[in-house]
Amino acid sequence: MEAKGSQGSTGETPSTEGLLVIGAGFARTGTMSLKMALEILYGKPCYHMAELIGGHPEHIPIWTKILNSILENPDEKIAPELFSHIFQGYRTCTDQPGSSAYRQLMETYPEAKVVLTIRSPESWLQSVRETVFPLKPLFGNGFFDRLAQRLTVGQGFNKMADLSFRLKLGATVDRTNDEQVLRGFVEHNEEVKRVVQKGRLLVFDVKEGWGPLCRFLNLPIPQQPFPQVNERKAMIARLRKVKVVQAVLKYTTYVLGGLLIASLFQFLCSHKVF
Repeated sequence: MEAKGSQGSTGETPSTEGLLVIGAGFARTGTMSLKMALEILYGKPCYHMAELIGGHPEHIPIWTKILNSILENPDEKIAPELFSHIFQGYRTCTDQPGSSAYRQLMETYPEAKVVLTIRSPESWLQSVRETVFPLKPLFGNGFFDRLAQRLTVGQGFNKMADLSFRLKLGATVDRTNDEQVLRGFVEHNEEVKRVVQKGRLLVFDVKEGWGPLCRFLNLPIPQQPFPQVNERKAMIARLRKVKVVQAVLKYTTYVLGGLLIASLFQFLCSHKVF
């Protein structure tokens, strides 16, 4: 069912377009390190949540449509042109939301291999609690929360991210419940190992470095070190920026509100209303 880095290429000539590698692992399992490694190996950008937020917020409604369809029907066939539009210019993908649609991507790109990034469930839970699953939501439903979301990660991001995690953890999982979240994490990984055909899957801990990944993809090992990104630190830095934007918006609101009230009071006084 899974290969532990010893499986080589099938010898088939890859197509000149479309995905060659599909990441099926959860966020916070080394997906950024894998992204950078795949970019070194293939010389092209790797699609990742960071790519979506940083350069393609217009993909958010497309992903929302795709993920919602899969949630309603897990065997849903996604129109290939939707994926073609999203992955134009990319040969690989990892992280969410793509990993939430790994089965549909496998069907659309039958030559693509699958990499399941893993880490210990306990360390993963600690990491997501500090980043993507804080017990207090990052964005509320208020006007300025929605505005901050639009300015920092893209309009509709919350809904898309919610659908992505519901697909991976389970639609009814309470994300404030550690036991349920851990169970969803383990069950997803086991599902990937069960679903993906032998020889097409690499179960990969990024701490293993180039060896298993390059053998699996039948590519030479690069001279440079395998990228080891401190994803938690990078994510926390991004979250701080979001909180700064939220604080600035709220402060600006108070200042503008105060100025408006003062101006109104001055106007009323000048017209001898009081």
